[in-house]
Parts: sequence; structure tokens; C-alpha cells
Amino acid sequence: MKWRHFTGNDFAVLERIRDSAPTTYIGGRIDLRPGTATIGYEDSTSATARADIVFSSGQAWTRARARIQPDTGDANSLLFLQPGPSHTGYLLRAYDPDATAYRFQVDKAGNTDINGIMTAGNIATGTVTITPSAAHTPTSANVSLPPQRHHLPRLRHRRHDRAWRPYPGRQRRRHRCRRQLRDLQQHAGLGQPREHHRYRHQLDGDWIMTTEPGSPEADPVEEPAPVDSSTPPPAEADPGPPPPEPEPEPINPDPEPLPTPDTIAWEPQTWYSATAACATPGCVQQGIIVNLPMLYSNNGDPKYIRVVCAQDGACGKDCTILTATKLDPQPPEE
Repeated sequence: MKWRHFTGNDFAVLERIRDSAPTTYIGGRIDLRPGTATIGYEDSTSATARADIVFSSGQAWTRARARIQPDTGDANSLLFLQPGPSHTGYLLRAYDPDATAYRFQVDKAGNTDINGIMTAGNIATGTVTITPSAAHTPTSANVSLPPQRHHLPRLRHRRHDRAWRPYPGRQRRRHRCRRQLRDLQQHAGLGQPREHHRYRHQLDGDWIMTTEPGSPEADPVEEPAPVDSSTPPPAEADPGPPPPEPEPEPINPDPEPLPTPDTIAWEPQTWYSATAACATPGCVQQGIIVNLPMLYSNNGDPKYIRVVCAQDGACGKDCTILTATKLDPQPPEE
């Protein structure tokens, strides 16, 4: 291989050629023409190894991948774009030749057009404007929030058809009046006990005497035998001392220590069956293990998965979740 500098009529070339084939050049090359100036790496034996920049009037065109990687850093921009005066074209465009479409465009006003899916780790607050592409064409934006970045409570809708109840206490007063009226209307029959907690149609039957008192068919009444006052009554046996009373059990005995909780790998938005117990000293529910048939994991973060000790007279604090088993199959969504 050798270097050749050739100057002709209105052109000049500096290139590295092969001795046996002067038309084969491999390596750095400078080609100066009346309308262009090309400088870079050329390989006439390969169609994909070329990497050069072609300078023409008002523009520079690179025919290779560009990589910007300075050796040192400073306060300047790594890539700076500034249009000339009265510029009307785009500031930046990315074209896909396989799809014959522009994938990314930024105009002079900063309006950005993305022909694809934009994935962002974080988006600052601002205003999103959705413009339909044509009249009567619905256009929407899909926003997906991962469970690790937010906590949204589960929403459950309940239907209340109580237009006749404008005040909370009116229904309770109405039921109380109904019960009093029902008790006044229930009269016990002959030999039938009064039961105010049951309706008449719920009674087992009418307890009515079929034989009136004083009739011949009535059972004879046995009169007590006369007592002979001359015979002394038998002496009663000495019952002896009363048995000792048992010692009362302590009101709050020391509870047994709780078992070691399992290491639970919670999955977000999943139902579990779990066991929990209160570990607060002095609580009436301390050490009592409670079975929870359904426990929702919310976003999978343990600080949002809580079981509160809410029995009568309890402490009202969080319980310790001992075990959790994923329900299979999962309950249907409401």
C-alpha cells in the first residue's frame, strides 16, 4: 500500500492505494471537487465500511453513525442546535426508511411529534393537550402508573336505595314502633305463654287446655296426708364445714409468646388468607391468633397491608401478620 496525491483539472485527491491495483483505495481519503469536499475513511472493497463527511454549499452530510464522546467535560452543551435567521423548517427529525415515516420531529416552536410509544421514568406536572386527527375521531392518552410509585385505594361502589329515609335516626325509631305495636297485638291464649320476641305465625302451636278444670275427666288432685304432732321430726344430719372455694383465676393471665412471623413475599393487588395476632402488652386480645379468610395486599408494600386490633375493649393498634397464603383461585373483581 502507498499514498498517492493526484491533482487534475479542477480537482484534487489524496488517498491510500494498493500497489497491484491503483483503483483500490483503503484508508483515509480527501476528495476535493468544485461543488463538494469529502474527507473521511474510504474502502473501495466494501460497500458498508465508508465513514466520511461530505461538505457542500450550506450543509455537511455524514455517511456514517455519529458518536459524540469528549474526553473531558465542561459547562457547555454536548449537542447544541441553533437555526439561522428566518428559519421555518424543523429543528430535529428522525426518519425510518423501512416504514417510510418520520418517528420523531421537533419544530422551531418546540412542538414535538412522536410516531410511536414514549416511555418515561418520570414526568413533571404540566398540561397535556390532546388534539384529534380529524372531526368526530376519538383520541385518548393512556397513562400507566406502576405499583412501586403510587398507592391507590381499591374503590368499591355501593348502591343505596333509601329515598324515604332523609334522616339517619328515623329508620331506627320506625322499627322500634313496629316492635311495640307487634307486642301489643300478640295475646297469649289459654295455657299459652307470651313470647314477645316471636311473631304469631312463628310459634310452635297453640298451647290450649282441652279439659276444663272440675270436669269428671280431670285428673284427681292428691291431698297431703295429715301431720301427727305427737311424733317429733327426725334430727337433721350435720352437713359439716362447707367445701373450700376454688382460687379465682387471674383476670389477665400472661399470654403465650407469639410464634415467629413468616417471611411473606406480597404480590400487588392479590387476595390472601392470613392469620394475625395483637402483640400490644395489656390488650385484651394480646396473644390471640385470629384467622382472616380474605386479606387484600393493595400495592404489595407491607406498610399498606394492615390488620387493626378492633375488638371490644381492644387497643386499636396494628396486629402482627403471622402467615399469609395466596388464594387460588382469586375472587372475581367487583
